[in-house]
Amino acid sequence: MSGPRFTVGSTVQYICNKGYTLSGNSLLSCYNHGSSGPKWSERLPKCVLNYEACRNPGTPSYSTQISEKPLYQAGETLRFSCLRGHELLGEPVLRCVPGHPSQWSSLPPVCRASSMEFINERRLDIASADYSMEGANIALTVFIPVALIMVFIIGIYLYFSKVQGKPMCLPMSTSLPYDHIPGESTFDNSLYETETTNNEDTREYEVSI
Repeated sequence: MSGPRFTVGSTVQYICNKGYTLSGNSLLSCYNHGSSGPKWSERLPKCVLNYEACRNPGTPSYSTQISEKPLYQAGETLRFSCLRGHELLGEPVLRCVPGHPSQWSSLPPVCRASSMEFINERRLDIASADYSMEGANIALTVFIPVALIMVFIIGIYLYFSKVQGKPMCLPMSTSLPYDHIPGESTFDNSLYETETTNNEDTREYEVSI
């Protein structure tokens, strides 16, 4: 733009400064409109402040996003809905508020289990707790009698040990009567037999039984 006036057939291009976005046609041409004189081919464009986009805030548990995408321009909205059996707590629709940086109008909502779903979960928890307690009771019912029997047996053993002055034990085998006879004297019962021969000689013979 070298001057305030342009001749018919001239073309002008508009460029916005950094941080602004052009809204409209960037090229305008001057043409002859007949008796009304020369005019521009398009309306004058505008430079709109360029806002940063809002990032996707994420999908909370048990919820879904409608028209999900990674970035939302300033002024766009994002809608949430909950899965079946859950109720939504918070704002179902968020709006990207323009700024530097742009921000969502509120935090994402939360999807909570409905009342009946919560009751069913509580019933399952109670049933699991009852089952655990029943298992513990069965274990105690078996352990206590066994422990009492063991204590009773040990008490009897200690009583007899104290009365006899020595530990009570059962013989594992029966010894033979002759096991206590010394080896040298076993069957050592010698008899002497005297024999007289014709020559009047006397001979003695030792016979062992």
